[in-house]
Amino acid sequence: MKGVAVGVVLACSAFLLGILTVHWHADYARWDANAPSLEALQYYTATMGVAPIKYTSVLVAVGSVMCAIFGARIIGGSEANLLFDGASLFLVGASGMLYANKIMPIAVDRQTADALRDIASSHAVLYMALLGIIALQSAKYYSERLTERERLEEVDARLTRRIRQLQQQARDEADAAGTARPSFGPAEST
Repeated sequence: MKGVAVGVVLACSAFLLGILTVHWHADYARWDANAPSLEALQYYTATMGVAPIKYTSVLVAVGSVMCAIFGARIIGGSEANLLFDGASLFLVGASGMLYANKIMPIAVDRQTADALRDIASSHAVLYMALLGIIALQSAKYYSERLTERERLEEVDARLTRRIRQLQQQARDEADAAGTARPSFGPAEST
């Protein structure tokens, strides 16, 4: 179940990155001061101005899935879940607030050159937040693998100590009974 949740989170993050990457050519044109804004204005009008309900509903659905997964993992998890998934949940929430308060009002109401530059810079912040989520989930995976490896090494060390104790106990019992210890090396000649 753990692997499925991580896969869904990474797929949602990659999907949202893909949606934002679609806007890259218009965003890049807005960051360049010499580029004309007519192309970006037409692009944003066609994508976000005409169909904001469909576009927004897809983003809200994907963000809600991510929030539900992070919330469930925080509630039923360990300290690592609280740290990594809590930070990821914060990034998803901050991204949603940024989108709802900064991008959508501009995309629907006013579309000036400064407003389009705000949309482009907000998209850059969303890129970084989504990459942060992917980095946090990767760090959590590495942390869990390291913890599991350390636990297995500890179990191995305990088993090795116990085997040595049993071997020593068998030798001591053999010495006390006066029997010869079995030789594990080459046969000794007298």
